[in-house]
Amino acid sequence: MPIQTNSQNKAQIVYLSHGGGPLPILGDDSHKAMVEFMRKLPSRLKKPDAILVISAHWEERVWTLLGAEAPTLFYDYYGFPDEAYKINYPANDDFQNWLIDICTGPISQAEREQNLIDWQKAPSARYCHPREEHLLPLHVCLGMAGKAANVIFDDYILGKRALAFLW
Repeated sequence: MPIQTNSQNKAQIVYLSHGGGPLPILGDDSHKAMVEFMRKLPSRLKKPDAILVISAHWEERVWTLLGAEAPTLFYDYYGFPDEAYKINYPANDDFQNWLIDICTGPISQAEREQNLIDWQKAPSARYCHPREEHLLPLHVCLGMAGKAANVIFDDYILGKRALAFLW
């Protein structure tokens, strides 16, 4: 038997493609738009009872949940060779536009979910996401929301287009 829910009682959900590690909190110029967006975000949201963070950078063999009032920070950016910081990864405005269409467009939720399942068929999908871990949190957000999103951030971070959606 399906669980019935009242859509007005559902939590707000935000998806944000992040920038370069600690650079936003270090005042990096290429992150100013994102930092400004994040400063204003609380005024757009209702006060939550709880916060769930779905991270692209926490890989475990089994689903893992960390629960704490003030969880510690996990770092995954250190010790790479110089070449790792010289990769040319131009923005590709096609995949991001596809994401906007899928997440916000006037299509059924079933179509929306199937398109995200088949995300590799999108224009430049593997070019923008050689590994899917940065895209998988969006799948969870869209599935939890069960409806179309609104684009609430569309700017460039480190020369690459970054988006945020709100359900």
